[in-house]
Parts: sequence; C-alpha cells; structure tokens
Amino acid sequence: MCRYLSILALALLASTCLAADYPSAVVALGAAGPFMRSRQFAEARAPLEAAFKLAKPGDRVQRAAAEKLLTVYRELREPDKLLEMGDFLINTGERSAGRFVVSNTLADFLHQNGMLDQGIKRYEERLQKHANDLAALGVLERIYSQTSPKDAAKAKAIGDKLRAANIALATDLAQKLLARAEQDPKQAAWHLMDAAQLWLEAEAKPRAIAAAKASQGAAPENRSQILTHQWHEGLGDVFLEAGETTLAVAEFKSAIEFAPSESWKTPIQKKLEQAEGQLK
Repeated sequence: MCRYLSILALALLASTCLAADYPSAVVALGAAGPFMRSRQFAEARAPLEAAFKLAKPGDRVQRAAAEKLLTVYRELREPDKLLEMGDFLINTGERSAGRFVVSNTLADFLHQNGMLDQGIKRYEERLQKHANDLAALGVLERIYSQTSPKDAAKAKAIGDKLRAANIALATDLAQKLLARAEQDPKQAAWHLMDAAQLWLEAEAKPRAIAAAKASQGAAPENRSQILTHQWHEGLGDVFLEAGETTLAVAEFKSAIEFAPSESWKTPIQKKLEQAEGQLK
C-alpha cells in the first residue's frame, strides 16, 4: 500500500508540474517516470519533451528522454515525431547494435502502418543529400531486407554502404577513446575497454585484442563493485568474440566474483559456460 501511494504521489506531482517550466532536464525526466511506468504515454509526453530540450546536447539525460519519447510517439501513433526522434537516436548513437534496434523499430512501424512507400521516399531523399546518413541507411536496409525477394539487390547495396559507414564511425570513435585513455590515466582502463569493443565493430580484431589487453594492464580505477563487474564482463565479451577464449573465461570468472547479486551472476554464468565449451 505504501509503495502504491508513493507512486501515486509522484504521478500527481508530475501532473502538477506539467503546466510550469521545469528547472532542469533531470527533474523533467523524473516527472515522466511514473507516467511511463503506468503506460500513460500521453501524460508522459510533455515532461519528456521538456527533458529533451533542457538537456545538454548528446548527454545521457537527453538520450534517455529520446529513447522514452520513441516509445511515446510509437504508442500515440505520431509517425513524423517518431521518425524524427528515431533519426536523432541513430545518427547520434555510438554503438551499431543500438542503431540497429532503432532502425528496426522505425521500419516495423512503417510496415505495420502501411507507410513503407512514404518511408522509402523520405529516406531515399535523405541519402541523396547525405550519402552516409546512418538513419537513412539503417532504416532502408531493414525495409529492403524484410519486404520481398525483389528488393534483395537493394538490400545488399544499402547494407554494404551501412557496413562501411559503421566501420568508419567505430574506427573514429575507437581512436578518440585511445587518445582519451592517454590523457586520462585514472579512467584509462575503462576507455580502453570501450575502444576494444569499438575495434570489434570496426572489424579490427587484432586492435580489439590489443586494446583489451592494455585495459587489463592499466592502473586500477577507483570504481564501484557494479562497474568493476561490468568492466570484467565487457573485457570477457571482447576476448570471446575475438577468439581469445582463455582470456574470456578468466574475465567472466572475475565478473561473477564482483557480481552484486545472484541475478547479476546468471547471465555471466551462461557466457562462461559458452566460453568453457569452446575450450573443450
């Protein structure tokens, strides 16, 4: 009962704030929380849009607001807003996996709402203006690869361009992280782990392995138990994908050791079993 009343109080507070200016992006994002949890998407819209506008461009609060707005616009059936927010998330996203998920969401929405022709026209026009537009490439690749066999050639052509764009972006970001690791020794281990993951996206396994090993040898960071757990898991993922299975096993075991609870251990245990299976 107390928990229910607490949630209700937050929702009423957020509702009261809708008519006023929010003092910060964090406050606006927090105000939207109760509405999102109760699937009151129309009510969540205003505080989320305020959070998106108030946040610093590209920071975590803005991206968090954008990700929630993607859900809001999809549920409220607002295609123009949905596509605009999806384009933002794709073109500012640093990881190809995240960009793929959003591209797939937009393509599915267009398909389910009978808007494929409009979507194709929209994104083909964008490609004519910017050949490496990640949103256009990502959504068109999803559309052409999912519609019919006659679009197989288009899907391959767009897919090849998308792959090249993803590699170029991952390479650029990995190099920036390596430079950041040199400039910030206290955070070097984490920057190097992130760089290793990006080298994998850039299809440069030797560089990924080198960065991951450099991360292992960097000065220990003053990080929390959860971040230590995530760091070991991240390195394990890199080593496993790069074929360094023995190193992956060691990192997954360390990740399990630093897991804050049993629920955090379970997914890592599965990865460990997969890695150990490859060693047999």
